[in-house]
Amino acid sequence: MSSRPSSSRLWTIESTSTLFSLGVFVVSARWFTKKERQRRALGLWGANPKYITDNTIAPITNDQQLAALQQQSSSSPSRTNNHPDAIIGSRGVLAMETSRASYLEDFMYCLHVRCSILFICLFVYSVYSNTFISKLITDLTFCSSILYFYCMVQNACDPIRNPAGHIGMCVAENKLVLDVLAERLMQIGTATAAFSDSTVYCYNSFLGLPVARDAVAYFLAKRFLFHGGYPHPPNQQQSHLNNHNNNNTSTPPMATTELEPSVALQHIQPHHVALASGCAAVLHYLFFILGEAGDCCLIPAPYYAAFDSHMKSLAGIIPFGFQMANATLGPTENDLNLAFIEAMSKGLTPKFILLTNPNNPLGVIYKPRVLRDTIEWARKRNIHTIVDEIHALSTHYHEGAPTTTAAAVTTATAVASSRRDFQNPHHMLHNLGSNNMDSLDNMGFQSVVKVLNNQLGNYVHMVWGLSKGFGASGLRVGVLYSQNEMFMKALLASNVSIFSCVSGPIQYVISELLTDDAFIDRFLEESRERLRRSYEICVLKLEEMVVPYVPAEAGLFVYVDFSSLLPQKTFAWEQKLGELLFQHARVVLTPGETQQERTPGMFRICYAWVSPEVLEIAMERLSRLIGKIRRMDWSDLNERTLGGIL
Repeated sequence: MSSRPSSSRLWTIESTSTLFSLGVFVVSARWFTKKERQRRALGLWGANPKYITDNTIAPITNDQQLAALQQQSSSSPSRTNNHPDAIIGSRGVLAMETSRASYLEDFMYCLHVRCSILFICLFVYSVYSNTFISKLITDLTFCSSILYFYCMVQNACDPIRNPAGHIGMCVAENKLVLDVLAERLMQIGTATAAFSDSTVYCYNSFLGLPVARDAVAYFLAKRFLFHGGYPHPPNQQQSHLNNHNNNNTSTPPMATTELEPSVALQHIQPHHVALASGCAAVLHYLFFILGEAGDCCLIPAPYYAAFDSHMKSLAGIIPFGFQMANATLGPTENDLNLAFIEAMSKGLTPKFILLTNPNNPLGVIYKPRVLRDTIEWARKRNIHTIVDEIHALSTHYHEGAPTTTAAAVTTATAVASSRRDFQNPHHMLHNLGSNNMDSLDNMGFQSVVKVLNNQLGNYVHMVWGLSKGFGASGLRVGVLYSQNEMFMKALLASNVSIFSCVSGPIQYVISELLTDDAFIDRFLEESRERLRRSYEICVLKLEEMVVPYVPAEAGLFVYVDFSSLLPQKTFAWEQKLGELLFQHARVVLTPGETQQERTPGMFRICYAWVSPEVLEIAMERLSRLIGKIRRMDWSDLNERTLGGIL
């Protein structure tokens, strides 16, 4: 296979997508002028910032007024983390104190952007047939990911019709359960309910319809807070929160009665819940309202690659990935202290820490003790802790089962014994027999809502969505649960959610879905079975290839170590390996470099984006390619020597 697909259709798509991305970059550069930076820091997107005096609120008319307001904002005590009331950013305060600018200005600004994009599209169309320009631009830009995705979709592998097609294993979506979900959502009653109520056709709160927020609150209470039993009574909450400081490992009292909706809504209150078009939009809400442009967010590495753009694109938050002594066990106090000191030494102000639990890309579940200790560390510094639990319903085993099963231990032991010299801390197994673990630590995934007994306060925020556990990323439903009253008021007052609200009919659909307890129970059980089957196909082949990996407890992926295949431990050679996988095995994986991995040669394999039959084909191709790489020198790898893999 050539380094680039030879068909004219692929060349056209490649040139078009590249030039379009360059055009969008040029247009977006307007955001980074000095004027726009001041507008975004002091006002709302597309809105005219206000010059606030003692008695009046007037539009800003000159740079002197802007500078005065910026100096006033920067010197305000509410902007510092050490101030007791610093629970939202100045943008959130400004949104609550001022009204929006005229809608005409918003409309004209949006029209300007759309006209600019239209101009770029016309330019792309005028040069799309020039193969030389296309190839030149392709070689000079990061268009390969677009090309890879195009091949994954347009030339997808099919065991019967197209067995030599491309196989995408870089997208964390669960396509294994789409038939089950579709069957439920296509019921006549569901569609009727979604369109029969007149409220779905009208303006409403952009944070979600009341019926949807009630349904989500009930779902969070049943599946996250009370899953496995009621927490202990309120008078015992504080003592249990301090158990880990006193080495108390007693099990909190639990009740087994069914959860009534009225009881659920007393604990998870609907006004603390907001809906958005995906978890990315939810993160935008948090970073934009709670932070300031230039603040930084601490993230344990490796982490989900798209977090960088989620932080920087609108809110101007700087991602700061930090390494840990043992990534599979999560951050320790020492890890956090070192990251904080390093960030401060670089002139950055940590305002957030972002945890993903279950972890992406490692597929491990953080122990409740790790969550508690991290949150306690952050609260002492008035740092907001965001816990992304989007993979919470993608666990491989029931709650209460050991976090690492006997099968997983056998797998890991076999891999470790075959690679005694492997020292990467990702592959250290959890010590299940440790006596100093809390009882909850052996119960699988535990939501931060349950770990904190629903006492999130102002500095802890939970994020969840339907994209992973339900395989419904196309519905675009993200959920925010925050008890920070001022933040929720600022979010509503700013009207920033108008750009990413969930459509009315979809809200009615998920309201019915999330309150159908009988279906949810059956669906989650079926999902676990299918995920476990695909995971076993993947790891059994990895064992056969003697390739180390991180035993996954949850998620849609497995983190694999191909570093032994690299002639030199550099990310340049990791990129070359990725190109070999694409060109000769027609398999696309997620490289570790894009996930802030420190060890070259780590890749994430997403095994739920394809059917088990296609997954078997992909793993067989990987086995053949890896076998040839091990037997040959890299200088001998070419079209002839790598033939026969497909």
